[in-house]
Amino acid sequence: MAEALKNLYDKSFLEALAKALSEEYPQLDTARFHAKFKPAEWEMLALKQRVGFLTQVLYETLPKDYATTLEILKPVSSQFKGFEYMVFPDYVATFGLEEFDLSMDALAVFTVYSTSEFAVRPFIEKYGNKMLQQMLEWSHSDDLHLLRLASEGCRPRLPWATSLPEFKKYPSAILPILEHLKQDESDFVRRSVAIKLNDISK
Repeated sequence: MAEALKNLYDKSFLEALAKALSEEYPQLDTARFHAKFKPAEWEMLALKQRVGFLTQVLYETLPKDYATTLEILKPVSSQFKGFEYMVFPDYVATFGLEEFDLSMDALAVFTVYSTSEFAVRPFIEKYGNKMLQQMLEWSHSDDLHLLRLASEGCRPRLPWATSLPEFKKYPSAILPILEHLKQDESDFVRRSVAIKLNDISK
């Protein structure tokens, strides 16, 4: 499964991404961007390694100012949809940990087109209750993608993500989020809640 997913990051993906970035940020050196991806080395990278490598390339080729880069990535992210574009929230998780408000705004945008469920976890570890309050706020959103993020993001045993051992020991901290979502009209959201309750029961 992971092998197939990593192949989503192919030549056409990189070309489309570079084109969209350059349209939003004309100063982008597209030749330098593409030169970062050496075929033999790229082929050796697993899924998460490719995401991390892409995130680093964005950092190296876009403005170093975090807020400026987010204003480039937000409109670019809206042009794409799919799991592979989790590179945008990964940028936030990697470089935005000290910019809570900017990062929360960006993750709320990016999750609509991809998923921010992996990217919120470093913020949960760093900010604790402050992040839980943010996720509780998302659980009251009208956007089902944010509702799902509120549930999946604090899932104790999310596959492919770092675990949240504190929630394994003391799941009561996340129960207010689940309580609000458990009867949501969307089956998409209710399934997420059911899976997390199963995690907790283990």
